[in-house]
Amino acid sequence: MNTMVELPEEDSPDLTDEEITGAIEAKTPEVMAEVFAETKCRVCQGKVMVTRHQLRKRAPLHYARILFVCEDGHQGSVTFRASFLGGSP
Repeated sequence: MNTMVELPEEDSPDLTDEEITGAIEAKTPEVMAEVFAETKCRVCQGKVMVTRHQLRKRAPLHYARILFVCEDGHQGSVTFRASFLGGSP
């Protein structure tokens, strides 16, 4: 697959089983954008802003983790099973 980002080749030790179990299926980057646009802070329900994107792997799948912060400074993340990056369940 030809992507503009470098995909991890090895499993990511910081990707937890909890993140994998709760990962949201994303067949396209647009799905990720739509879901994130609706994401609210889990603490105060405020709007959130992206602070970082991370690509992770747990063979054979790739995951995208979006880290965010809300207007009040609470931090959080949302993890997607990024099937558009390749791999099969």
